Amino acid sequence: MKKRTQSSNLKKGILLAFTLMLSLLLLTACSSKLPEGFDQAEVEREAQSVITLLSERNTANNEIIREMGTENLKTSFTDDVFDEVYEIINKVGEFEKFTDTKVAGSSQNEQAYVIAVVKAKYDKKNLVYTISFDKNMKLAGVFIK
Repeated sequence: MKKRTQSSNLKKGILLAFTLMLSLLLLTACSSKLPEGFDQAEVEREAQSVITLLSERNTANNEIIREMGTENLKTSFTDDVFDEVYEIINKVGEFEKFTDTKVAGSSQNEQAYVIAVVKAKYDKKNLVYTISFDKNMKLAGVFIK
């Protein structure tokens, strides 16, 4: 039993590290202008939709969020990862409103991405979400700070 827990924790740690590295890489490669084909209003709307679904802390939303994502996100965003996200959100209380959204373009390996950095106010504390989408507006990453 202990060995399985260690293996599970290792997988979670690797996934978290991968997500963090991808988010940091995308943020450092950001440019001020959106890549061709992206609409700022749509990016903001989709990012806020992801945050709203996560803030509901309803496991029925897990599959909805996965379906919004790239193939990589669908396989890496396991129920355990969702549980970790919900733990973070549980600590900050109930969602109140979005306070600020910034959108920027990025590219990695000649692939265009768009990143929305969204500040969300909760009743106990604020969170900053970094949400990335690929050129097809598929959810590519979620990072919470």
